[in-house]
Amino acid sequence: MRLNNKKIIILFIFILGFSVAGVLYWARFYNDKQEDNKIFIIKDDKSLILWQDEPKNLTQDSKTVYEQRIEEIKKDLENAVLGVDEMYVYYSNMALYQSYLGQYRQSYDNYLKAIEYKPENRVLWVGLADLLVLMNAPKSAEEAYLKALELNIGAEDTIIKLAEFYEKFYPEEPEKAKKVFLDSLEILMEKTRVVRAYAKFLERQKDFVGASEQYKILMELEPENKDNYEKIIRSFGL
Repeated sequence: MRLNNKKIIILFIFILGFSVAGVLYWARFYNDKQEDNKIFIIKDDKSLILWQDEPKNLTQDSKTVYEQRIEEIKKDLENAVLGVDEMYVYYSNMALYQSYLGQYRQSYDNYLKAIEYKPENRVLWVGLADLLVLMNAPKSAEEAYLKALELNIGAEDTIIKLAEFYEKFYPEEPEKAKKVFLDSLEILMEKTRVVRAYAKFLERQKDFVGASEQYKILMELEPENKDNYEKIIRSFGL
């Protein structure tokens, strides 16, 4: 059976449309797989994620330095024979510089590569969490911060970052941040930084009685700063 020219054209258009749809589907599927790496799966709405941004408060000289360092790392990765310890450092450094430049997709990919080499490295998970905050992916950032804290429950910088994260993204639920502080203070031997951060948190929450209690603890931990803390307490007018 012979087809006339009109039918041939319609069939061609149908096949072409089907092919384009297939290509678009697989491209989207591939991108989703890139974002949902086996090491870490993004929990946030991907349509809201910021994959690129203009760097803020970055001088041209600093921008040039970061770009040069990234190129140097790429050359080293291509030409050098590197061990696991070197590989994760290279990828994490490149991810950090890319985050400074607003290259969030590249930074995200390289943090995941670094984590593949050193999944138990707390600092890498904190770096990834910080990046996810910049990318407007708070659910994923929370998961990364919690993973970092799981790897070292006594890491003061991680405790403070997680508490400040909750304060920023869950302002109507101050108990989230408060719980992070209180849980950590029960287990920490060296707690000065966390007590100081908790005191300032309570002060921002207008809980001046609670803040005063923490500043009194700081007087014992840092007797050399007693006068400063007494001045802060007096300013509350209790």
